Formats: sequence, structure tokens, C-alpha cells
Amino acid sequence: MQKTALTVSAVIFLIVSMFHILRLLMKVEIVVGGVEIPFIASWAGAFFSLALACWMWVAAEKQAGSSG
Repeated sequence: MQKTALTVSAVIFLIVSMFHILRLLMKVEIVVGGVEIPFIASWAGAFFSLALACWMWVAAEKQAGSSG
């Protein structure tokens, strides 16, 4: 059960990271309440969500190894 939760989390974080990278590649401007969100936010978002995806994936693999 825990392996499934970790794997799902990894996939979700990977999708979030891909959206950040897509925003950077397509140069999409995001405005919230009249304030433009800078691209550096997507760089940080892509980095941290990709790091979390990798961490969750590794944790899921370790969980699978310890239960087998």
C-alpha cells in the first residue's frame, strides 16, 4: 500500500514538474490578481517538484525491495 502511495506521489510531482518546464519553454505569462508571476518561480517549481518525484520514486523502490 505504501509503495502505491509513493509511486502515485512521484507521478504527480513529475506531472507538476513537466507543466513548469512547459511554461518555461512556451514562455507563458501567468497573471494573478494583476501581478505577473516571474519565470524564476517555474524554475524553482520545476527543480523542487522533480527532486520530490525522484525522492518518492526511490522511496517506492526501497519499499518494494524491503517487502519482497
